[in-house]
Amino acid sequence: MTWLTSKIQADDVPILEKIGRAARLKDQVEMLYRKKGGADKGLVLRELPHGAPAADWTPRPLFYMGLKLGSKAAFTETGKGVYKGLNIFPGGLKGEPMGQWDGVKAPQDLKIYRYSDFFAQDRLFASREIAQLPTIAPVPAGAVFNNTVILIQMRERFPLNGWVLARPVMFAAATCLRATIVEDLVCHWYPKNLNLIPMPLSPSAEDLMALETATEQLVHADENLADRWRQVEAELSSQPTMSISQLIANGALLVEGFALPPPATADTVLQDLLMNESGITAGNGSFVLAVPNADLRAVIWYQLDRKINDGEEVQPSSIGALKIPAEPAAVAAIIRDVHGSDAAEAFETARRTLDAIAARLLGLSDDDLAYIEQRFITDPFLSQVRPMWAHRGLHVQSYHDHSGGDRFAS
Repeated sequence: MTWLTSKIQADDVPILEKIGRAARLKDQVEMLYRKKGGADKGLVLRELPHGAPAADWTPRPLFYMGLKLGSKAAFTETGKGVYKGLNIFPGGLKGEPMGQWDGVKAPQDLKIYRYSDFFAQDRLFASREIAQLPTIAPVPAGAVFNNTVILIQMRERFPLNGWVLARPVMFAAATCLRATIVEDLVCHWYPKNLNLIPMPLSPSAEDLMALETATEQLVHADENLADRWRQVEAELSSQPTMSISQLIANGALLVEGFALPPPATADTVLQDLLMNESGITAGNGSFVLAVPNADLRAVIWYQLDRKINDGEEVQPSSIGALKIPAEPAAVAAIIRDVHGSDAAEAFETARRTLDAIAARLLGLSDDDLAYIEQRFITDPFLSQVRPMWAHRGLHVQSYHDHSGGDRFAS
């Protein structure tokens, strides 16, 4: 076998070969059948009629893009909320819909919604098309999606939104399935890529129950952590701010004994930041920043860590532009409280539980899983890519509707 991606190391190959023996998502997606010709041409059924020649029917997987609206003119005064990819998080949708659609007014292209009569709410999922790693949410009643979203209907009930969060699955996706890369970290997740996500071959009822429970626990831990960080954001937004460079220029007591990083570190990419009693260090030991004031230290750590978790490439040269609140003590107290709370540990515990279940279902050993976890910590690329957790925040995107081909066309 020839491995054609620079993201794979030699020691990855035996593990990826084990994962390669698993099923694929495309094998577990619900299939419809559309009649090719005759008086009933265009008829769509869940099952082929008994005795009907398969050659007379075209298989249609319930696995494709949401509505291509064309413009805001497709919106209606009432109807279901129309959401985009940026609204999708593992636990569900966040933010407001971009508009409403009544299901009657014709958009530019219905895409998968041609087959909406066949949707089953408890098996239907929505996936971000653009993300660092697959990010998938259950589809709630009363929601439709534009074509920045891929809809996936499973043949059987399965917690797909949780499954893709397991590090063994993320490992295969990050090293082998990413395509159309945008600035190295973000990429497009088209159906042809998502199709190849490894899946368990024949999970038992007990396996499925364990996966659903682990998914619920991880989503809850993610949301709990997000709620704690929202308190920090609320306090930050309530105060006037000044940049660190301005504070230094003004001789503020807050920055006494603090110096901006030297030019020699300007090109260092910061990852896995750690806050200690004297300053901030990068997890790989490549960067150390002394910050004598505890409140300033907490605010700097928080803002840098949030940028990194939002997928930005953060360098020491950006520290001078960080905005510091006029009264940092209140903000820093919340940051330290969350940083030292059990919310972060509960999140990691829930992740490890899900990882262990997925590893077992993919035929991996404990050593294989430990290796994967370490790769996500130490590898310069893997340490930066992640799904869009709720605690990474919600970003607002202006209306934009992407064009593209449609293999569901009549």
